[in-house]
Amino acid sequence: MATPHQKPPTASGLRRGGRGPSDAPRRLRLLLGGRWRASKSKVLDPVTDASTGRVIAQVPRCTAAEIDEAVAAARAAFPDWAGRPVAARTQVIFAFRRLVLDQLDALALTLSQEMGKTL
Repeated sequence: MATPHQKPPTASGLRRGGRGPSDAPRRLRLLLGGRWRASKSKVLDPVTDASTGRVIAQVPRCTAAEIDEAVAAARAAFPDWAGRPVAARTQVIFAFRRLVLDQLDALALTLSQEMGKTL
């Protein structure tokens, strides 16, 4: 979680990147402690386009250490979050809303591919 003086993480782990249908599927990254990074896991699960069966992405199965790190980061962030006034927490939710709206086309494309639907 970003502190009040930091920008919240962007959706860079979700960005599509303008690839064509013949390109290799993208490998998704993890957001741990407010930073995007590659997983150390060698085990990947496919994300398929439900209408074609084509693999469009690969999602790493987190390692036990990555899960522990995510839990530790959440625990460390919680006291600051819980101590913030409701108005400050609301601002974070609205910032998230802005990020979703800014990436709405990319999110719609990703979700429609995963579900096998057209836009």
